[in-house]
Amino acid sequence: MLRSIAGETIVVNQGSSHTDMTRIISLNVTARLMWEKLEGSEFTLADAAALLVSHYGIAEEQALVDAGHWIERLKGCGAIIGE
Repeated sequence: MLRSIAGETIVVNQGSSHTDMTRIISLNVTARLMWEKLEGSEFTLADAAALLVSHYGIAEEQALVDAGHWIERLKGCGAIIGE
């Protein structure tokens, strides 16, 4: 779940009794866009990268790298589950 606190957007993994508050991450504008567009759906790395390409017009190779970092950060704090 996204929360805005003091001008920062953070991801909070609510509903879990084992939430580790040290693993909450702050989202920049791009990460928030991706979260808002992909939240609640099953998506692939390619889907996330395509969103970056369509919104920012960056090269697909760079979008794949950037989307991969975003996915790994969210997995690391338990905000998303995936392979």
